[in-house]
Amino acid sequence: MRGGFFDGHAERYDRARPGYPEALVDDVLAFAGLAPGERALEIGCGTGQATEAFAARGLPMLCLEPGPRLAARARTRLAPHTAVEVAEATFEDWPLEAEGFGLVLAARSLHWVAPRARYRKTARALRPGGVLAAFGSAVVEHDLPRDVLPRPPAPPRSEEPFDGRHFGETVRRVYAWTRAYNADADADLLATRSRYRDVPPAELERVRETIEARGGTVLVPFETRLRMARRLP
Repeated sequence: MRGGFFDGHAERYDRARPGYPEALVDDVLAFAGLAPGERALEIGCGTGQATEAFAARGLPMLCLEPGPRLAARARTRLAPHTAVEVAEATFEDWPLEAEGFGLVLAARSLHWVAPRARYRKTARALRPGGVLAAFGSAVVEHDLPRDVLPRPPAPPRSEEPFDGRHFGETVRRVYAWTRAYNADADADLLATRSRYRDVPPAELERVRETIEARGGTVLVPFETRLRMARRLP
């Protein structure tokens, strides 16, 4: 799944990566219709940005994260939520709990799962009628001039259709929102995105200096895309 790039930036990742809209959490839980106490499985929880929003609703969760630094930060963030467990494992290597979950969450992680396990193993982890919810956020248009950014924001990732052998019709939602970043946080945000992994530090410093010169804050608009589907009987 995740490469060492993300784990090597765990502190920055935890500091700068945004969470997710509350409306997304509402929509996922409404669609899933979980029974009281029914568990969710999260594939690749990172440092827990998405996990925290669901855990705050009282959802029992098992969260898989192969990066040791990312997993350690997730455990710290999620410590108040005693019904949440973070296991250091890839989804592919995780010992399957067949039909053990009513919901599988994948926040910017499903594409990292090997094709052989991506849908077949996910479906086997869900009870019949259980829901797979895959989502992720992308920067739509940065508030900084194009000649300051090391690279323009990446276009939205093309969406691979869910495997129709295991999942029914896909439901889609899109959420538009913004977050204010100070100069250090915005530079951290860029540094944690794989698109900018080989950008020289001097170019990120230029971003920081530009934000400071403009008052110290920049608004970053995000678009979050959600796809959900039920496991077939």
